[in-house]
Amino acid sequence: MSMFTVVVGFRDRESERIARFLRSLADQTFTDFSLIFVDYGSAPDYAATIRPLVEQYAFAHYVYSDTRGWPWSRSKALNVGARLAESEYTITTDTDMLFPPHFLATVAAHATPQRVLYCAPHFLPEGFSDWAHPERHLDQLGRGDRKQFGGFQCIATRTMHQIRGFDEYYRYWGTEDRDLYFRLLALDFEVRWLNDYVFFFHQWHPPANYLTRNLMPDGTWGRIVIHSLQQRGIVERNTADWGRVYTSAERPVFRFVDLDTSRLIESDALRLFDELPVSNHSVNRAARIFSELPVGFALAVNHAFYPEPNPWADRMIRYGNRLLQRMGANTHLYYRSNILHAFLVEFIERNESLVSDYFLDFPALQGVSVLVRA
Repeated sequence: MSMFTVVVGFRDRESERIARFLRSLADQTFTDFSLIFVDYGSAPDYAATIRPLVEQYAFAHYVYSDTRGWPWSRSKALNVGARLAESEYTITTDTDMLFPPHFLATVAAHATPQRVLYCAPHFLPEGFSDWAHPERHLDQLGRGDRKQFGGFQCIATRTMHQIRGFDEYYRYWGTEDRDLYFRLLALDFEVRWLNDYVFFFHQWHPPANYLTRNLMPDGTWGRIVIHSLQQRGIVERNTADWGRVYTSAERPVFRFVDLDTSRLIESDALRLFDELPVSNHSVNRAARIFSELPVGFALAVNHAFYPEPNPWADRMIRYGNRLLQRMGANTHLYYRSNILHAFLVEFIERNESLVSDYFLDFPALQGVSVLVRA
């Protein structure tokens, strides 16, 4: 049994940042560790590129979970690796990170079973190129504070298994790390930050969080916040099958979507819904039609991406918003809200007994979401 299992989640990211992350682990002076690299539903071309890159390292294990068409969930991705871990400690981090050679040796010196370790990264700027010596730039780099729970986290594997990992409710962009922090406090864990002892780096990418427009459907963040508040104080989460790996054969929605040609597959069991998704009337009809479907039938809801942005409309919206801002107006121009798409996301989330599988935002007919009746 190794001392550490490093776990990361991945979906559709460029290979260069992954290669740098892997090399930083390969250069560690402390070698009693393994890596579980969880590919949470990447497209085939990304998976075909990343898998051999990971598997060239003896310490690394590549695991693919076919969650294509489901929202990104860092919780579920990390839980796949956390459940497979058999080491003394589980480390969760991201593929954006770069670790200096002495990093894991420092972690090993501070790890104890009743202690959770955190470390906030230094942020590399856009266009950074001195990959061989990022430590030379420490004085010029900003560093995260003690709210950066997700950059690096190390806890006893038996504890991770006891509490069933990260809360798998969180998706798109969530508070899974902060949530786990409070759960560990409830278990009287000692919290230790390692920034006084070691450093590491975060590779730049465009910022994305709960404030980013269109990162998640309307209303999603509000439900995430409510869930977090309601679950405060509950340490053990998820069902007994937490950390599950999904295969293509377990996805009935793939009977109705051709991922190679980006088209729907004609079937007597497939119903089409093609109404503008900007009114509650459409929501009502779509919900009623789906609820009346036989088990195993599917509903393909057109216009999942509606309204489709275009350059001319974008320019008009930007120009109009500049004028409104100069006038001090407390309003903002944007495309009409896709009420139906937001409803489908919430409907799937709240009705697992009715939806056996789904594929959101399938790239056919300028955007389709497919739901399979349970």
